Amino acid sequence: MKIVPVYLQGIFKAIKSYFKDEEEFLKMFRGERTLSWMDHNPFMAEGFAEFFKSGYIGNLINSWIPAVDNGNILDLNIWDFVSQVFFLHYD
Repeated sequence: MKIVPVYLQGIFKAIKSYFKDEEEFLKMFRGERTLSWMDHNPFMAEGFAEFFKSGYIGNLINSWIPAVDNGNILDLNIWDFVSQVFFLHYD
């Protein structure tokens, strides 16, 4: 089993966003509106960014950069790369 570091405080911020979005969730379940990812409270994106950032950075240094150096580009998942760029520039 691989252990990946995470920043636990971030997940609490993400959970907090669900309580701030409570009224929007009720409207969604009553069929009064739809709720896209962009409609959530900003705490959700911030919390998940904080939670996963250390794991992304750890994988970037330990897995992704060595894979590029060895010419093994296929090991890289493009969506992980895109999210990594987002999280690095999020601060």
